[in-house]
Amino acid sequence: MSYVFHIIDRDAVNRKTLRALIVDQGHEAVCFDSASTYVDFFSSPTYMIPIAIMSDERADGINTVGLIKHIRSRVPFQKIAVLSLAPDFAHSARVEQCYVLPKPYKFEVIRSFVQTMVTCEKACVPGVQCNAQTLAEDGLDIGCPFAPRNQSDTD
Repeated sequence: MSYVFHIIDRDAVNRKTLRALIVDQGHEAVCFDSASTYVDFFSSPTYMIPIAIMSDERADGINTVGLIKHIRSRVPFQKIAVLSLAPDFAHSARVEQCYVLPKPYKFEVIRSFVQTMVTCEKACVPGVQCNAQTLAEDGLDIGCPFAPRNQSDTD
């Protein structure tokens, strides 16, 4: 089965690279050049919920946290990955229950992320909080941000 990913990044090369990595795994990717463009599409009647949204931390048009909150107001358990060069952004993204994928892109990280999203999608009931921690096959910690965590994980 093929799944759809949405990519938001102002850099055309980054969009093309991510799209190619996703398509190579047998899935589809729809690309957007700004958060504003994505919000317009998100508000349209033709919008279909993707398996995950991958957004640059500096997507033009709206700040990342604002974009996340806007998406989650309609789709509370939407999986969102923030694509970031800044390691200090990781905490903010995790507070918003997002994945953080480092830039520059590494094939194995993107591949693991896509596989983890597919595994999670097959295991979880849509619209319901995830009930299982997932781990990418190569050991990267790409666990579902909606899965129950140990108290020590949130400190």
